[in-house]
Amino acid sequence: MRNLKPPRDHHYVPVFYLRQWVRPDGKLIEYTLKRDKLIAKPVGPRGTGFQTDLYAFPDLPAELAQHVEDVFLKYADNTASLALRILLNGRNNWTNELRSGWSRFLIGLIIRHPDMLEEVKAAVLANWESTGAATQEQYEAMREAHHPPTFDEYIQKAEPHIRSKIAINMIIKAIDNEQLGNHFNSMHWASIDVTSASTRLLTSDRPLQYSRLMFPDGFIALPISPTRLFVAANSETSIVNLTTGNRDTIVNNVNLFVTSRARKFVFASDETLSKGITTHIHTAMEPYPLFPQNQSPPMTATPYSDSLT
Repeated sequence: MRNLKPPRDHHYVPVFYLRQWVRPDGKLIEYTLKRDKLIAKPVGPRGTGFQTDLYAFPDLPAELAQHVEDVFLKYADNTASLALRILLNGRNNWTNELRSGWSRFLIGLIIRHPDMLEEVKAAVLANWESTGAATQEQYEAMREAHHPPTFDEYIQKAEPHIRSKIAINMIIKAIDNEQLGNHFNSMHWASIDVTSASTRLLTSDRPLQYSRLMFPDGFIALPISPTRLFVAANSETSIVNLTTGNRDTIVNNVNLFVTSRARKFVFASDETLSKGITTHIHTAMEPYPLFPQNQSPPMTATPYSDSLT
């Protein structure tokens, strides 16, 4: 049954993902800059990484207004949480649904961020307005006498919520991207245990590292707990290199990436890396525009090789 009162706190950093960083008291450390001062605050995973009504379209009828959050992302996150269990347990018992669900989750970490969503909605409006003259010309060629003089008036009467529905479809299509999802599915996957490292993995609101996805040396990396890192690569050799690398180097490189790329939050299981977070937070955020015209993440991103200490 559809949730009669769907939650209005829409998490762009999913709760099931953040739960991996909680302490025994059920809280993790949220880092954010306020007036150029780094604030470390213990929070529950439901109390961070969200924006009220982020994926809502209040102009739509009630049964559609929360469709992205209450239907699409609810299914997507439930499926991804099952896939995460496989990765955390170091197993390889994938089904097609779970493998595709994890790929969808990876893409979603890029697309569902509030800064990205602003651009998606703006793109819908821009695309609509850019086709106005051509659409009006076609409309006039087939308009009947009882129809209003402009296509905008016609469509407003026939389908008053067309722009919001197009925006919903664009968000879903961007996250559930078949071409990129199939590519992710076909890559070699591994879950790396980094327990032996001297520090623990961090995460953030922009935690997914991807580089040269369409090239033989392309790879993906995502911290999935303080002691586990998910990696995917186009070549098996890259996976071997990643899985056999020095654990301290791996953790330091990943922590630098997720901290410097963070747009608002960095998350940790403790406060041992506060100094490094203070130095690097927000220092390498992606430039605008975040939403590329082909509705897929860019195929290259810059990896980092310094240390976060």
